[in-house]
Amino acid sequence: MKKKVTLFLLIFSTCIIFSYPFFANSHSLESYCTIYNGFKQTALSFLQNGEVLNYLFFNLFNFFKLPYDSLSFVSAFLTDLILAIVIYKLYFKLQDKLSLKGNFKKLMLIISIFLIFYNPFITEILLIDQGFTIALGILFILLATFKLMNDNFKDYLWSLVFILLAILSYKEIICFLPVFLLLINLKEFNSKDNVLEILKKIIIGLLLCILSLIIVKLAFILMKLDFAKSNYLIGDFNSIINLFGYTNIKYFYLIVIVLLGCIIYQIVKNDNKSYNIFSFIFLTLLVFVLTIFVGTNGKSSLIFGAFPSLLYLFIISKFNFDYKFLYVISIVLVLLGFLNAYYIHQNAMINFKRYKEDIKYIKNIDERITSYEKKTKKKINKVYFAKDTSVNYYYYFGNPNGSNIRLVTTDWAMKCAVPVYTTKKYEYNKMSKNDYNKYFKNKNYDKFDKNELKVVGDKLYVLIY
Repeated sequence: MKKKVTLFLLIFSTCIIFSYPFFANSHSLESYCTIYNGFKQTALSFLQNGEVLNYLFFNLFNFFKLPYDSLSFVSAFLTDLILAIVIYKLYFKLQDKLSLKGNFKKLMLIISIFLIFYNPFITEILLIDQGFTIALGILFILLATFKLMNDNFKDYLWSLVFILLAILSYKEIICFLPVFLLLINLKEFNSKDNVLEILKKIIIGLLLCILSLIIVKLAFILMKLDFAKSNYLIGDFNSIINLFGYTNIKYFYLIVIVLLGCIIYQIVKNDNKSYNIFSFIFLTLLVFVLTIFVGTNGKSSLIFGAFPSLLYLFIISKFNFDYKFLYVISIVLVLLGFLNAYYIHQNAMINFKRYKEDIKYIKNIDERITSYEKKTKKKINKVYFAKDTSVNYYYYFGNPNGSNIRLVTTDWAMKCAVPVYTTKKYEYNKMSKNDYNKYFKNKNYDKFDKNELKVVGDKLYVLIY
């Protein structure tokens, strides 16, 4: 028991080491609206999206009057805690399935499981105030997977309950179910009967997911609430391509190619070639198909960032090899771990700098308003905005990804942020075409300039560069 507690604490501590920069106070674009609308109103918006657990948690935050500036810490800390539980449980399940002997093999197993979740794509989860409920959804999916393994009606019902809870936390996270099922059963993927049994469990799991979605949909109809439609099909291929902004795509490809080479080498060397090839193709297609189906939603892209770790787990699950080969692929895994840690930290620093620049921009506007009011003794009540001829969507100091989006380019976020970070709560609305042509036609700026701001009576016109 003591060893298990120590192991869990080590896992949890490592989770914190990877993610601690996100503990610092910073607000994502969604957070500005949480501050502006308050916890209670934000909770209602979650309910409209079917995220019932977020609705409950944010009402709880409202009850305890949780400071808004503590949200990033609370969410990142709880995300680490929940994912540590997921890693701990999955480790013991896979260790039992693979019957690994030797501390080195066990260490590599736990590292590879850890890197499934702590890859650069976790940035999308750590950025937002409700990221911990996504982690909670992953935990529920893992528990549903364990119940599906038992292959009886009672456990199927329990699996349905856990899938329902996952959907009520963050519905897109159900994409982890078939991956978990295949991962746990990879060793048995070696005969016709076993393959059919595994495929049966995956199909049952997917049917339970569909049933759960129908149940939730019907429940929301009965409560006369609009259950938001999820975009499961690809809508914007660029959103998938931009996921690579969280990491260095050259290193990502290099590690994947090395691991693919190791898999091909082991397929040639080992027996049962046809089933090894089939299981490898199935795992690869599963990851890429699920990525495409949820690729328009970056918060579900964690599964794609896990691909190198899944390849490593495939190798140690499917093949017999000597320690020399294990050492070679383990070096690759350790390098992957260092790269993941580096890019997670880099994304956190970019996000923090982005937050500072956001606030600085709004403060510049506020200072302009204050100065004008002192000089003229007039009061500005309304702020109108328009964009210049060429607007950069991302800040110059980071890659194009969700941690680097400029606040000023996102209208709904600016409408929340301006009243929060200015002295008074000004109305913030889009500028009319006539006013734009009158004051800013064909103007273009690359940095903040006082000429971007035009005061007329009680109105401030802002041109966003």
